[in-house]
Amino acid sequence: MAAGGPFQSRDDVTWPWKGAAGSAKNSRFMKHILVVDDAEAIAYLFSKYFQRHKFRVSVAADGHAALRISEADPIDGVVTDFRMAGIDGRELVKRLRQRQPDLPAIIVSAFATDVPDEDSSTKIFNKPVDPMLLVHRMSDMLIDVETTRSMRSDSMS
Repeated sequence: MAAGGPFQSRDDVTWPWKGAAGSAKNSRFMKHILVVDDAEAIAYLFSKYFQRHKFRVSVAADGHAALRISEADPIDGVVTDFRMAGIDGRELVKRLRQRQPDLPAIIVSAFATDVPDEDSSTKIFNKPVDPMLLVHRMSDMLIDVETTRSMRSDSMS
């Protein structure tokens, strides 16, 4: 963006299109996905794909902003870049799971060899990645979480 434009630094997380992402906030039935990426174009693309598939989306440009968003508005899943200033994607997922242990997480990275191996509740994808693949994988992961929760509550009854 040219000097003097709306994005003076990476710390500016008030992206003009971000407001539209939360416009479906009145629907308590929509799953809330947090997209975290310091590259504005990637965050925009991912958020638009999730919105088109009836997810409510919040966007953060870094891990600290993501933690603030998740504290103010609980999330159902996270899609995050791996390499970011401050908190990397793996650390972000770890911190988010301190409050929500079964949180579905997807980490995307152009440096996939740097990302530790995935576990059953964290999927790793190389950039570039088809955003539809992320939507489908997150949908599957959310179904798995709901199924597990339902089975736990049935066994406790």
